[in-house]
Amino acid sequence: LSNYSTSNYLSAKRFYSHEKNPPHQFIQDFAAESCDHSTEESTTFIDISELTGCVRNPLKLYFNKTLGVYIKNSDDQQLQVGETFTLTPLDASIIKKAALKHTPETIMSKAENEGILPMGLFREVAEEKSSRDIQHIHTILETMGVDHEEITSMVFTEECEAPYTDEENRWILPPVEAEHNGKNVLITGTIPYVSPKGLFAYTDDTPEGIMKCWAEYVLLGCAIRRNQLPIAWSIIPIKSKKCEEKFCDAFDPKQLLLHIINLYEASLTSPSPLVPEWTNDILNGEEKKLNETMKKTLNNAFKPIYNDYLEWSVHSKILPSAKSMIDNWKPHADNHLSPIYKAWFPDKLATVETDGVK
Repeated sequence: LSNYSTSNYLSAKRFYSHEKNPPHQFIQDFAAESCDHSTEESTTFIDISELTGCVRNPLKLYFNKTLGVYIKNSDDQQLQVGETFTLTPLDASIIKKAALKHTPETIMSKAENEGILPMGLFREVAEEKSSRDIQHIHTILETMGVDHEEITSMVFTEECEAPYTDEENRWILPPVEAEHNGKNVLITGTIPYVSPKGLFAYTDDTPEGIMKCWAEYVLLGCAIRRNQLPIAWSIIPIKSKKCEEKFCDAFDPKQLLLHIINLYEASLTSPSPLVPEWTNDILNGEEKKLNETMKKTLNNAFKPIYNDYLEWSVHSKILPSAKSMIDNWKPHADNHLSPIYKAWFPDKLATVETDGVK
């Protein structure tokens, strides 16, 4: 009698066959088509979350906004059975961010009311860890001379004509305006964590971390200059070991905003490879290094990229052309993202000439 399963044998035979078809890959090549978003309307509205998305995860923006496709994380589709034993990474992150604005008592009371804490002995462990995380962030704020009550939100809405603070101490401002390709662009939405010291960002002090909040930082600079707000144009990455204020005074925030709008339109027209993990190699035009980085990010079980759209679009066994990515997208990276490196990470950047808005 056979000591193996026939179905398993056939599956293994197909897997190791040299004549098998290549795995599915939605994006074969990262081309860059010319942008044409002309409309009859003279005014265009863009939400801050979309500008943040075009830098943080341009593929998600393209799939959601252009194709109307949404990829669900496999973990989100699992049914909850029984009790949880630990806080989920998402819930833990929400608690840490809440520490920027609230007291430990308020945060834990809300977590209990929302039912995100485990039960029994595991609840005590989760509460202790959350308390340590909250205390760590409050210690950082104390070191910087900032009280958590000073951190508020900044809301841009077309219903506002002049800046003011509401009963919740939030800044309410008119939309950020920009003239772009003959259209008036109005940017609305919310920047969640702002204090007189600048923008507090729950990220680390790396190019990839700063990119995730770059659009918010640029918009904050535009709002400060237009409305003469008593706020420093700085960014404080609170996951950084040093947690120091970072300034970008050498650049004009209005010009930087036009660059981001250009990148936003390019990311709507074509799928963009300018994810934070790959941008440095594209900026430096290093094909060999880019290939190595793509393999590492797409095939690293110990440090996954956590980008469902990228993992679904590109297969680690059939990588897109690094040369094509650099040829097509390096000009966009030079114009729109190199200021991050020039201001704060010059040692990671090869010589790059930044042209004007194209």
